[in-house]
Amino acid sequence: MSLRNIELRHLARESLSRAKHELASGEIERLKYAALELRLAIEAVIYDKARLYEQDLTRSDYEKWQPKKLMLTLLEINPYADQSGTLSIGEETGASAPKMIPVGTEVSLSLKNIKEHYDALGSFLHMPSLRQLIDDAKPSPDAVRMRCGRIVDILERVLSSRLFNISMGSSSEIDCDRCGARLLRRLPLGGEGRRMVSCHVCGAGYELVGSKGDTRWYLEQEKVECTVENCDGKIAIWKSDIKVGNIVNCSKCASAYVVVMGLNKI
Repeated sequence: MSLRNIELRHLARESLSRAKHELASGEIERLKYAALELRLAIEAVIYDKARLYEQDLTRSDYEKWQPKKLMLTLLEINPYADQSGTLSIGEETGASAPKMIPVGTEVSLSLKNIKEHYDALGSFLHMPSLRQLIDDAKPSPDAVRMRCGRIVDILERVLSSRLFNISMGSSSEIDCDRCGARLLRRLPLGGEGRRMVSCHVCGAGYELVGSKGDTRWYLEQEKVECTVENCDGKIAIWKSDIKVGNIVNCSKCASAYVVVMGLNKI
């Protein structure tokens, strides 16, 4: 089954509705159920956002249930994945349209929202720590209710957006030089500029540069001359592999080298 066949925004709305019902009860013991439903709503919203990038997600990405981890993956694919924006249209005249008509605004759940609220909600779903019990410092019901209310407000704006999951801009794709996986990455806004990206399978790093309609991918490698006599090969080391103890090989004679920590006298 594809992600596109799952009504994730509907699931998010249902969880939000249940959370509001629990909060409206006024019962302290039901606050934790409101917190749980709000966490489920946040997860469903981010899963729904991931539908835009389904073709660029790996099998391991589908195992990421934590919204923060999944959003960080989406931001690697598209650095604007968590941003809100307004879509307008206008008649094409070869230059800027003289009149733009607003179509709607998308309110997105941002990485900042997730960092600020998701883990805080989780802290209401387990026993207080021993220190909190000793110091009688567990969260007060009023604090829990206030936190939940703030998240309800955010989710209501997100889920009531007339537009959602807008994806615009230029992309570039290549086969990874290291593992062969197909990489699709968004160019900086406007198609020009540079950004650092990495392969979602093997971690190989690239610098993606867009300029005047041309796109180039540069390998993030360091190349060192082989020290074996009569060998003119190179040892190409991906920057992500420059770690003490890693083994690398010469491209020509296959001699093995180990990465070590060095210290030179100044």
